[in-house]
Amino acid sequence: MFSRFRPRISPIMFDVGAAGIRAFQAVARGPHLSARDSLRLDLLPSQHETDGEPAPPDYSRLARLVGQGSFAGHDVGLVLSPPEVRFCALRLPKKALDQPQQRVREALAWEVAREMRADAHDLEVRYWQLPPRHQQGVNVMAVALPIKQALAWHQSLTQHRLRLRRIDVSPCALVHVACRMWTPADNELWGVLDLGLRRATLTVVLGRVPAYIRSLPAAAGQWTRRLAEAFEVSPREAEEIKRAHGIRPGDRGIREPHPGQPLLNADDIPSVVFGLLREPLSDLIREINLCFSYVMQNFPDVSVSRLLLAGGGANLRGLPEAIEQQLGIAVAPLTAVPGAAPAPWERPLPGTTLQPQAAAAVGGAILDVESR
Repeated sequence: MFSRFRPRISPIMFDVGAAGIRAFQAVARGPHLSARDSLRLDLLPSQHETDGEPAPPDYSRLARLVGQGSFAGHDVGLVLSPPEVRFCALRLPKKALDQPQQRVREALAWEVAREMRADAHDLEVRYWQLPPRHQQGVNVMAVALPIKQALAWHQSLTQHRLRLRRIDVSPCALVHVACRMWTPADNELWGVLDLGLRRATLTVVLGRVPAYIRSLPAAAGQWTRRLAEAFEVSPREAEEIKRAHGIRPGDRGIREPHPGQPLLNADDIPSVVFGLLREPLSDLIREINLCFSYVMQNFPDVSVSRLLLAGGGANLRGLPEAIEQQLGIAVAPLTAVPGAAPAPWERPLPGTTLQPQAAAAVGGAILDVESR
Protein backbone atom coordinates (compact mmCIF):
# COMPACT_ATOMS: atom_id res chain seq x y z
CA MET A 1 0.00 0.00 0.00
CA PHE A 2 2.94 2.31 0.55
CA SER A 3 4.26 1.85 -3.00
CA ARG A 4 2.28 4.84 -4.20
CA PHE A 5 4.30 7.07 -1.84
CA ARG A 6 7.64 5.93 -3.23
CA PRO A 7 9.19 8.43 -5.62
CA ARG A 8 9.23 7.46 -9.28
CA ILE A 9 12.40 8.66 -10.97
CA SER A 10 12.66 8.87 -14.73
CA PRO A 11 15.75 7.82 -16.60
CA ILE A 12 18.08 10.64 -17.55
CA MET A 13 16.46 11.65 -20.83
CA PHE A 14 18.91 12.83 -23.46
CA ASP A 15 18.02 14.82 -26.55
CA VAL A 16 21.24 14.70 -28.56
CA GLY A 17 21.04 17.22 -31.39
CA ALA A 18 23.47 18.72 -33.84
CA ALA A 19 23.55 22.02 -31.91
CA GLY A 20 23.99 20.50 -28.47
CA ILE A 21 22.93 18.02 -25.81
CA ARG A 22 19.98 18.42 -23.45
CA ALA A 23 19.35 16.15 -20.46
CA PHE A 24 16.55 16.12 -17.90
CA GLN A 25 15.46 13.84 -15.07
CA ALA A 26 12.05 14.09 -13.40
CA VAL A 27 10.84 12.80 -10.03
CA ALA A 28 7.19 12.05 -9.23
CA ARG A 29 5.83 11.70 -5.71
CA GLY A 30 2.20 10.80 -6.11
CA PRO A 31 0.73 13.39 -8.50
CA HIS A 32 3.49 15.93 -7.77
CA LEU A 33 6.37 16.35 -10.20
CA SER A 34 9.74 17.96 -9.68
CA ALA A 35 13.03 18.22 -11.53
CA ARG A 36 15.87 16.05 -10.20
CA ASP A 37 18.48 17.71 -12.42
CA SER A 38 18.93 19.12 -15.90
CA LEU A 39 21.88 19.77 -18.14
CA ARG A 40 22.59 21.72 -21.29
CA LEU A 41 25.70 21.58 -23.44
CA ASP A 42 25.78 23.84 -26.50
CA LEU A 43 28.10 23.22 -29.42
CA LEU A 44 29.64 26.21 -31.13
CA PRO A 45 29.00 26.64 -34.88
CA SER A 46 32.65 25.76 -35.55
CA GLN A 47 32.03 22.35 -33.95
CA HIS A 48 29.10 21.49 -36.19
CA GLU A 49 29.43 19.13 -39.10
CA THR A 50 28.49 21.15 -42.19
CA ASP A 51 28.24 18.33 -44.70
CA GLY A 52 26.45 15.00 -44.52
CA GLU A 53 24.89 13.54 -41.40
CA PRO A 54 26.14 14.41 -37.91
CA ALA A 55 28.63 12.16 -36.19
CA PRO A 56 27.26 9.58 -33.72
CA PRO A 57 26.86 10.79 -30.13
CA ASP A 58 30.00 10.83 -28.02
CA TYR A 59 28.90 8.29 -25.41
CA SER A 60 31.93 8.91 -23.21
CA ARG A 61 30.85 12.56 -23.04
CA LEU A 62 27.31 11.53 -22.08
CA ALA A 63 28.75 9.39 -19.28
CA ARG A 64 30.85 12.30 -18.03
CA LEU A 65 27.82 14.60 -18.09
CA VAL A 66 25.85 12.11 -15.99
CA GLY A 67 28.65 12.02 -13.45
CA GLN A 68 28.94 15.81 -13.28
CA GLY A 69 25.30 16.40 -12.35
CA SER A 70 23.02 15.46 -9.48
CA PHE A 71 21.25 12.79 -11.50
CA ALA A 72 20.10 9.61 -9.81
CA GLY A 73 21.26 6.26 -11.15
CA HIS A 74 22.69 5.31 -14.52
CA ASP A 75 19.49 4.60 -16.43
CA VAL A 76 19.20 6.82 -19.50
CA GLY A 77 16.70 7.42 -22.26
CA LEU A 78 16.90 8.89 -25.74
CA VAL A 79 14.43 11.25 -27.38
CA LEU A 80 14.60 10.69 -31.13
CA SER A 81 13.48 12.74 -34.12
CA PRO A 82 13.28 11.96 -37.84
CA PRO A 83 15.22 10.57 -39.65
CA GLU A 84 16.32 8.34 -36.73
CA VAL A 85 12.68 7.24 -36.52
CA ARG A 86 10.05 6.96 -39.23
CA PHE A 87 6.37 7.88 -38.87
CA CYS A 88 3.68 6.32 -41.05
CA ALA A 89 -0.05 7.05 -40.98
CA LEU A 90 -1.85 3.83 -41.88
CA ARG A 91 -5.28 2.29 -42.21
CA LEU A 92 -5.96 -0.97 -40.39
CA PRO A 93 -9.26 -2.88 -40.19
CA LYS A 94 -11.01 -2.28 -36.89
CA LYS A 95 -10.86 -6.01 -36.11
CA ALA A 96 -7.09 -5.88 -36.40
CA LEU A 97 -6.91 -3.08 -33.83
CA ASP A 98 -8.97 -5.17 -31.39
CA GLN A 99 -6.17 -7.74 -31.18
CA PRO A 100 -3.48 -7.74 -28.44
CA GLN A 101 -0.90 -4.98 -28.87
CA GLN A 102 1.87 -7.36 -29.90
CA ARG A 103 -0.24 -8.70 -32.77
CA VAL A 104 -1.07 -5.17 -33.87
CA ARG A 105 2.63 -4.24 -33.83
CA GLU A 106 3.46 -7.27 -35.96
CA ALA A 107 0.80 -6.33 -38.50
CA LEU A 108 2.00 -2.73 -38.57
CA ALA A 109 5.61 -3.81 -39.02
CA TRP A 110 4.73 -5.38 -42.36
CA GLU A 111 2.94 -2.21 -43.49
CA VAL A 112 5.75 0.08 -42.35
CA ALA A 113 8.40 -2.18 -43.88
CA ARG A 114 6.65 -1.82 -47.23
CA GLU A 115 6.84 1.97 -46.89
CA MET A 116 10.50 1.91 -45.81
CA ARG A 117 11.55 -0.86 -48.22
CA ALA A 118 12.89 -2.82 -45.27
CA ASP A 119 12.39 -6.23 -43.69
CA ALA A 120 9.59 -6.28 -41.12
CA HIS A 121 11.70 -8.43 -38.79
CA ASP A 122 14.34 -5.66 -38.69
CA LEU A 123 11.97 -3.03 -37.28
CA GLU A 124 10.72 -2.19 -33.82
CA VAL A 125 7.26 -0.61 -34.14
CA ARG A 126 4.97 1.28 -31.78
CA TYR A 127 1.69 3.01 -32.57
CA TRP A 128 -1.23 5.08 -31.38
CA GLN A 129 -4.75 5.36 -32.72
CA LEU A 130 -5.74 8.52 -34.57
CA PRO A 131 -8.99 10.41 -33.93
CA PRO A 132 -12.02 9.03 -35.80
CA ARG A 133 -13.66 10.65 -38.83
CA HIS A 134 -10.54 10.74 -41.04
CA GLN A 135 -11.90 11.14 -44.57
CA GLN A 136 -9.50 8.52 -45.99
CA GLY A 137 -10.06 6.06 -43.14
CA VAL A 138 -6.51 6.42 -41.77
CA ASN A 139 -6.72 5.36 -38.13
CA VAL A 140 -3.21 4.54 -36.88
CA MET A 141 0.09 6.40 -36.57
CA ALA A 142 3.02 3.99 -36.49
CA VAL A 143 6.58 4.87 -35.55
CA ALA A 144 9.43 2.57 -36.51
CA LEU A 145 13.07 2.23 -35.52
CA PRO A 146 15.61 -0.26 -36.93
CA ILE A 147 16.30 -2.85 -34.24
CA LYS A 148 19.96 -2.91 -35.24
CA GLN A 149 20.30 0.78 -34.41
CA ALA A 150 18.64 0.42 -31.00
CA LEU A 151 20.95 -2.47 -30.12
CA ALA A 152 23.98 -0.43 -31.20
CA TRP A 153 22.94 2.43 -28.90
CA HIS A 154 22.38 -0.02 -26.04
CA GLN A 155 25.80 -1.60 -26.51
CA SER A 156 27.62 1.74 -26.76
CA LEU A 157 25.97 3.07 -23.62
CA THR A 158 26.67 -0.17 -21.73
CA GLN A 159 30.38 0.21 -22.47
CA HIS A 160 30.26 3.48 -20.53
CA ARG A 161 28.27 2.02 -17.60
CA LEU A 162 24.98 3.49 -18.72
CA ARG A 163 21.81 1.48 -19.27
CA LEU A 164 19.41 2.41 -22.05
CA ARG A 165 15.97 2.04 -20.49
CA ARG A 166 13.67 4.11 -22.66
CA ILE A 167 13.44 5.41 -26.23
CA ASP A 168 10.88 8.08 -26.99
CA VAL A 169 10.10 10.33 -29.95
CA SER A 170 10.23 14.12 -29.90
CA PRO A 171 6.77 14.82 -31.43
CA CYS A 172 5.04 12.95 -28.59
CA ALA A 173 7.32 14.48 -25.95
CA LEU A 174 6.69 18.03 -27.21
CA VAL A 175 2.93 17.56 -27.44
CA HIS A 176 2.87 16.20 -23.88
CA VAL A 177 4.73 19.26 -22.58
CA ALA A 178 2.44 21.63 -24.47
CA CYS A 179 -0.68 19.95 -23.07
CA ARG A 180 0.56 20.62 -19.54
CA MET A 181 0.25 24.35 -20.23
CA TRP A 182 -3.32 24.34 -21.44
CA THR A 183 -5.96 21.76 -22.27
CA PRO A 184 -6.93 21.80 -25.96
CA ALA A 185 -10.48 20.95 -26.97
CA ASP A 186 -11.04 17.58 -28.65
CA ASN A 187 -11.73 19.26 -32.02
CA GLU A 188 -8.96 21.86 -31.69
CA LEU A 189 -6.29 21.68 -34.39
CA TRP A 190 -2.84 23.04 -33.56
CA GLY A 191 0.79 22.31 -34.22
CA VAL A 192 4.33 22.13 -32.87
CA LEU A 193 7.22 23.11 -35.12
CA ASP A 194 10.53 21.67 -33.89
CA LEU A 195 13.13 23.81 -35.66
CA GLY A 196 16.61 22.36 -35.30
CA LEU A 197 20.02 23.03 -36.72
CA ARG A 198 19.71 20.58 -39.63
CA ARG A 199 16.00 19.96 -40.05
CA ALA A 200 12.52 20.87 -38.92
CA THR A 201 9.64 18.60 -37.92
CA LEU A 202 6.03 19.73 -37.86
CA THR A 203 3.53 17.85 -35.71
CA VAL A 204 -0.13 18.67 -36.37
CA VAL A 205 -2.26 17.80 -33.36
CA LEU A 206 -5.99 17.21 -33.09
CA GLY A 207 -7.00 17.65 -29.48
CA ARG A 208 -4.18 15.89 -27.66
CA VAL A 209 -3.36 13.37 -30.41
CA PRO A 210 -0.51 13.89 -32.93
CA ALA A 211 -2.41 13.36 -36.18
CA TYR A 212 0.20 14.25 -38.82
CA ILE A 213 3.99 14.40 -38.62
CA ARG A 214 6.19 15.66 -41.43
CA SER A 215 9.82 16.70 -41.90
CA LEU A 216 10.10 20.12 -43.53
CA PRO A 217 12.92 21.55 -45.68
CA ALA A 218 14.06 24.14 -43.14
CA ALA A 219 17.04 24.32 -40.82
CA ALA A 220 18.44 27.00 -38.54
CA GLY A 221 21.94 26.06 -39.64
CA GLN A 222 21.09 26.82 -43.27
CA TRP A 223 19.88 30.24 -42.20
CA THR A 224 23.15 30.91 -40.38
CA ARG A 225 25.23 29.90 -43.42
CA ARG A 226 23.11 32.16 -45.62
CA LEU A 227 23.86 35.11 -43.33
CA ALA A 228 27.58 34.21 -43.15
CA GLU A 229 27.84 34.32 -46.94
CA ALA A 230 25.94 37.61 -47.22
CA PHE A 231 27.86 39.41 -44.47
CA GLU A 232 31.14 37.65 -45.38
CA VAL A 233 31.76 36.59 -41.80
CA SER A 234 32.34 33.24 -40.10
CA PRO A 235 29.39 31.01 -39.19
CA ARG A 236 30.04 31.77 -35.53
CA GLU A 237 29.83 35.52 -36.14
CA ALA A 238 26.72 35.06 -38.28
CA GLU A 239 25.08 33.08 -35.47
CA GLU A 240 25.87 35.89 -33.05
CA ILE A 241 24.28 38.44 -35.40
CA LYS A 242 21.19 36.28 -35.77
CA ARG A 243 20.81 35.75 -32.02
CA ALA A 244 21.53 39.35 -31.06
CA HIS A 245 19.25 41.05 -33.57
CA GLY A 246 16.63 38.57 -34.73
CA ILE A 247 14.41 39.38 -37.69
CA ARG A 248 11.89 42.12 -38.45
CA PRO A 249 9.98 42.69 -41.69
CA GLY A 250 11.19 46.04 -43.02
CA ASP A 251 9.05 48.69 -44.66
CA ARG A 252 11.90 50.65 -46.26
CA GLY A 253 13.25 48.01 -48.56
CA ILE A 254 16.27 45.77 -48.04
CA ARG A 255 19.76 47.18 -47.83
CA GLU A 256 22.34 44.56 -48.76
CA PRO A 257 25.55 44.46 -46.73
CA HIS A 258 28.72 45.38 -48.65
CA PRO A 259 32.27 44.34 -47.76
CA GLY A 260 34.42 47.13 -46.39
CA GLN A 261 31.48 49.29 -45.36
CA PRO A 262 30.12 49.70 -41.83
CA LEU A 263 27.91 46.76 -41.00
CA LEU A 264 24.68 48.77 -40.60
CA ASN A 265 22.92 50.70 -37.90
CA ALA A 266 21.79 48.34 -35.16
CA ASP A 267 18.19 49.32 -35.79
CA ASP A 268 18.47 48.24 -39.44
CA ILE A 269 20.05 44.83 -38.89
CA PRO A 270 16.84 42.89 -38.03
CA SER A 271 15.25 44.09 -41.29
CA VAL A 272 18.35 43.15 -43.29
CA VAL A 273 18.45 39.70 -41.68
CA PHE A 274 14.78 39.25 -42.49
CA GLY A 275 15.43 40.22 -46.10
CA LEU A 276 18.24 37.70 -46.40
CA LEU A 277 16.08 34.97 -44.90
CA ARG A 278 12.87 35.96 -46.67
CA GLU A 279 12.99 33.13 -49.22
CA PRO A 280 13.60 30.19 -46.81
CA LEU A 281 11.07 31.66 -44.38
CA SER A 282 8.46 31.90 -47.12
CA ASP A 283 9.15 28.29 -48.11
CA LEU A 284 8.78 27.16 -44.49
CA ILE A 285 5.50 29.03 -44.00
CA ARG A 286 4.14 27.63 -47.26
CA GLU A 287 4.92 24.07 -46.12
CA ILE A 288 3.30 24.66 -42.72
CA ASN A 289 0.17 25.98 -44.40
CA LEU A 290 0.02 22.97 -46.73
CA CYS A 291 0.30 20.55 -43.79
CA PHE A 292 -2.50 22.23 -41.87
CA SER A 293 -4.65 22.33 -45.01
CA TYR A 294 -4.11 18.61 -45.62
CA VAL A 295 -5.24 17.69 -42.10
CA MET A 296 -8.23 20.04 -42.30
CA GLN A 297 -9.34 18.34 -45.51
CA ASN A 298 -9.32 14.97 -43.76
CA PHE A 299 -10.96 16.00 -40.49
CA PRO A 300 -14.17 17.98 -41.02
CA ASP A 301 -15.36 20.75 -38.72
CA VAL A 302 -11.94 21.70 -37.31
CA SER A 303 -9.98 24.93 -37.50
CA VAL A 304 -6.39 25.80 -36.65
CA SER A 305 -5.91 27.63 -33.36
CA ARG A 306 -2.17 28.02 -32.82
CA LEU A 307 1.38 26.99 -33.69
CA LEU A 308 4.03 26.45 -31.02
CA LEU A 309 7.76 26.65 -31.74
CA ALA A 310 10.35 24.32 -30.18
CA GLY A 311 14.01 23.57 -30.79
CA GLY A 312 16.89 26.02 -30.86
CA GLY A 313 15.42 27.86 -33.84
CA ALA A 314 12.43 28.91 -31.71
CA ASN A 315 14.69 31.41 -29.94
CA LEU A 316 15.07 33.58 -33.06
CA ARG A 317 13.58 36.94 -32.10
CA GLY A 318 10.81 38.03 -34.41
CA LEU A 319 10.22 34.57 -35.86
CA PRO A 320 6.83 33.97 -34.13
CA GLU A 321 5.57 37.36 -35.33
CA ALA A 322 6.79 36.76 -38.90
CA ILE A 323 5.05 33.36 -39.11
CA GLU A 324 1.91 34.64 -37.40
CA GLN A 325 1.61 37.50 -39.87
CA GLN A 326 1.59 35.06 -42.79
CA LEU A 327 -0.46 32.20 -41.30
CA GLY A 328 -3.05 34.32 -39.53
CA ILE A 329 -3.01 32.18 -36.36
CA ALA A 330 -1.41 32.65 -32.95
CA VAL A 331 2.29 31.66 -32.93
CA ALA A 332 4.59 31.55 -29.90
CA PRO A 333 7.50 29.58 -28.42
CA LEU A 334 6.29 26.40 -26.75
CA THR A 335 7.13 27.95 -23.39
CA ALA A 336 4.66 30.82 -23.90
CA VAL A 337 1.44 29.29 -25.21
CA PRO A 338 -0.76 32.06 -26.67
CA GLY A 339 -4.17 32.26 -25.08
CA ALA A 340 -3.20 29.99 -22.17
CA ALA A 341 -3.78 30.83 -18.53
CA PRO A 342 -1.17 33.08 -16.88
CA ALA A 343 0.33 30.14 -14.97
CA PRO A 344 3.05 28.52 -17.11
CA TRP A 345 2.12 24.96 -16.07
CA GLU A 346 -1.13 23.28 -15.15
CA ARG A 347 0.85 20.91 -12.91
CA PRO A 348 4.04 22.86 -12.17
CA LEU A 349 7.57 21.59 -12.03
CA PRO A 350 8.98 23.69 -9.19
CA GLY A 351 12.22 25.44 -10.00
CA THR A 352 12.11 24.49 -13.68
CA THR A 353 12.44 27.14 -16.36
CA LEU A 354 11.60 25.48 -19.63
CA GLN A 355 13.51 26.49 -22.76
CA PRO A 356 12.27 25.54 -26.27
CA GLN A 357 15.48 23.64 -27.06
CA ALA A 358 15.10 21.50 -23.91
CA ALA A 359 11.36 20.79 -24.20
CA ALA A 360 11.76 17.37 -25.84
CA ALA A 361 14.03 16.04 -23.06
CA VAL A 362 11.65 17.40 -20.40
CA GLY A 363 8.65 15.87 -22.14
CA GLY A 364 10.36 12.49 -22.44
CA ALA A 365 11.12 12.40 -18.72
CA ILE A 366 7.57 13.38 -17.76
CA LEU A 367 6.12 10.77 -20.11
CA ASP A 368 8.18 8.10 -18.36
CA VAL A 369 7.12 8.86 -14.79
CA GLU A 370 3.48 9.41 -15.75
CA SER A 371 3.28 6.11 -17.63
CA ARG A 372 4.04 4.10 -14.48
